[in-house]
Amino acid sequence: MRLFPFLSWPRPSRESAQADLLAAITVASVVIPQSVAYASLAGMPLVTGLYACLLPTLVGALWGSAPRLATGPVALTSILTMSSLSVLAAPGSETWVRYAIWLAIMAGVIQVALGVLRGTWLFNLVSLPVLHGFTQAATLLIIVSQLPHLLGVAAEATRGNLLHISATGLHAASAVFGVSALAWLLMCRRALPRFPAIALAAALGGFVSWTVDFESLGGAVVGSLPGGLPALAFPVAVSGPELLALIPVAVTIALISFVETMSSAKSEAVTMDKPWDAAQEAVGQGLAKIVSGFSGAFPVSTSFSRSALNRYAGARSSWATLFAVVLVALFVEYAISAMRTIPMAVLAAIIVTPLLPMLTVGSWRQFWRLSKVECCIGVATLIGTFVFAPALHWGVALGIALTLLKFMWSHLHPRIIEIGRHADGSLRDRERFNLPVLFDRCLSIRVDAALDFVSAVRVETFIVDRLRRMPSTKCICLFASGLNSIDATGYAALDAICDRAHNAGIEIILCALKAQPEDVLRAAGLLDRPHVHNARTEEEALAILSQLVR
Repeated sequence: MRLFPFLSWPRPSRESAQADLLAAITVASVVIPQSVAYASLAGMPLVTGLYACLLPTLVGALWGSAPRLATGPVALTSILTMSSLSVLAAPGSETWVRYAIWLAIMAGVIQVALGVLRGTWLFNLVSLPVLHGFTQAATLLIIVSQLPHLLGVAAEATRGNLLHISATGLHAASAVFGVSALAWLLMCRRALPRFPAIALAAALGGFVSWTVDFESLGGAVVGSLPGGLPALAFPVAVSGPELLALIPVAVTIALISFVETMSSAKSEAVTMDKPWDAAQEAVGQGLAKIVSGFSGAFPVSTSFSRSALNRYAGARSSWATLFAVVLVALFVEYAISAMRTIPMAVLAAIIVTPLLPMLTVGSWRQFWRLSKVECCIGVATLIGTFVFAPALHWGVALGIALTLLKFMWSHLHPRIIEIGRHADGSLRDRERFNLPVLFDRCLSIRVDAALDFVSAVRVETFIVDRLRRMPSTKCICLFASGLNSIDATGYAALDAICDRAHNAGIEIILCALKAQPEDVLRAAGLLDRPHVHNARTEEEALAILSQLVR
C-alpha cells in the first residue's frame, strides 16, 4: 500500500488523453442525472448527489488501485441510507442530512482502518449467497419505493417506514414520462449498451416537460437546485446515543460497498491484466466516503455499471475519471438549472432500469446445485432483509451469522474417510466407491481438515470408535495429505491416540505430512517414538503396512 499512489500514474499520451476525454464525456452525461436520482433514493437533497460525484470520485480515483473504477452514488448504499435513517428522522430534514453525512464519514473511517491495518479479509465474511440475497431484497425494495414516482402515485416517506403510499390514482402524465423513459432505457440497455441513453432520457424528458409545462399540470419535477461547488465543512456533531445507533449501519455500508468494489476491481484486473491491491482500494474507497461526508453528501461506493461504461467508452486510465469530475464540476457551476424541469418519473426510471436485470433466479439455481445449505442461507438473508425492513442491515447481519454457523459446523465435523484401493490404482473413499479394506487389521484414514481445537475432538472420537469396532487392529495409517496444520489442541489429541495405540500394541504410520504439521510433531518428539512411522509417500506407507500386517 502506498501513501500517494497517484504519483506513479503514467503520463498520458495525446492518443490516450483523447480516449480518456471521450470516455469522460460519456460517463459524465450518465452520472449527472443518475447521481441526482440516487440522492432522491437516499432521501437527501437532490443536489447532494452531484456533490457526491465531485471530490469523492476524485479521491477514490487518486487513492485507489484499479484505474478505471467509477466511485460515486450507487443504489445499494442509497437504499441503506434511506432505510436506516427512516427510523431516526424525517427524510430530507436537517437531522436526516446530518445523520447521512456521519454515516458516510463513519463507513469511510472503517474502510480506511481496515485498509491500513491489512484487515480487508474481514470483507470475506460477506459470502456470495449472502450478498446475492441482500442485493435481491434491496433491489425489490428500491423498485417498490420508486413505483409511486414512476407512475405518479401520491406517496409519502414517513419515519419508521420506507414508504407509505396513498392510492389516490395515477397521474397520467407522470406515468407516461416514467413508462416511456423506462421502455427507452431498457431497449438501449439491450440493443445499445454503450449509448448514453440515460443522458438522452433526462435531456428529452426535461425538454418535453418544459414544453408542456409539466409542473403546472401537477407533475413532480426536480425543481431549482442551488448552483456552485460544495464547500468542505466539518459536520455538526451528533450525540453518543445517535452515534451508537449509526454504527451498525456504517459497518454494513462499509462491508457491502467494499464487496461491490471487490467485484468491480476483480473484473477490472482481468480486463487490464494487472493486479489490484485490496488494502489500497479500501483506503481509497474509505477516503472517498469521508470526503463525501465533508462535502455534505451521503455514502458513496464503486458503481459496477458506470465502471463498465467507463471501459466500454474507451477509457484507458484514471485520467478519464479526473476529466469526468471536471465536466461534472462545470455542469454544477454553470448549467445546473438545466435539470429543473426533469420529471421525477424519469429519475425513477433511471434508478429502476439497472436493477431489473438483477431479479433473476439463475443464480439461485446455481447455488442450489453447488450447496443447498448456502442457498438456504442466501434465501434466509433475502427474507430477513424484508422482515427487518427498514433496518436492512440486520438482514446482512443474519446472513453473516448463518454463514459463520455453517463455517463452524463444517469445521466441527471435518471430513474423515476410510481409504481403500480403487480399480484405477488410486487410494479413494471406501464408502463412496464401495471398496474393500486396504489391509486386513489396518485402519487407513484420511483427514481433510486442519487438526486444531475445532476438529481435534471429532478426529480423536472417530479413531477411538473405529478401534473399538476393530479390536484386532494392528496398525493405524493416517494419510495426511489433506491435513494442513496442527495446533496445540490437535497435537494433544494425536498424542493421546498414539499413547492409546502404544498401550494396545498398535503401530502408527503418518503418510505425506505437510511442512507445518511435520515441524510441530518433530519439535514435540512424536516422530521419534518407536511405534510411529513417518512415510514420505503413499508408496512408502503401503510398503510399511504390508510388512506390519504379515
